[in-house]
Amino acid sequence: MSEAQTLELNSMQLPSEEEEEEETNGEPGNDVWGRLFPVAKGFVQQDLVKDEYVFGRGEDCDYSFEQSGGKANTHFLAFSKIHFRLYREIDKLNPKKYVVFVEDRSSNGTFVGGEKIGKNKTRVLNSDDEISLALKTNKVFIFHDRGSSESRTDALPPVCSLSLCGDVSLSLSLLCLHRSSGNTTPSPNYWEEGHVER
Repeated sequence: MSEAQTLELNSMQLPSEEEEEEETNGEPGNDVWGRLFPVAKGFVQQDLVKDEYVFGRGEDCDYSFEQSGGKANTHFLAFSKIHFRLYREIDKLNPKKYVVFVEDRSSNGTFVGGEKIGKNKTRVLNSDDEISLALKTNKVFIFHDRGSSESRTDALPPVCSLSLCGDVSLSLSLLCLHRSSGNTTPSPNYWEEGHVER
């Protein structure tokens, strides 16, 4: 990267936390407590504002795979009309915190970290868990809990593909993902730690 490109990057203004909240696809006036970052073609980021969401092919779902572009996924026909439900409840041991759950409502399976949940069964969803649909290898989302101090943004893959901008677009993606956790700068050793190949 040339000095001019580095200077251009350094002088860019990222949106403030307030501006970021205004651009969310959640309900206005509410805090975003979590995010689902897409890791598969045809899916979009979902900011979590409400306490419960239903995901599936059905048009009545809070997150419709058909309306979000999920048809581009090669396994689209294996997704159920109501595939899974994601919700949070107040932690009984610590009423100041929430616990997030995912319930499998599908015929072909919902997987968290490669483990099948099982139809009509529920599992705790932790920050940085990967959600796969229909097959354990069909990773679709990575869950990020904004209230978790244990969240590792380095576990999130870059969302931009390398293009003419190369490292520039990739660096901006990593910075935005890191910023979503409340930090303002990426890990200085991100490249050296072997998380992403250049």
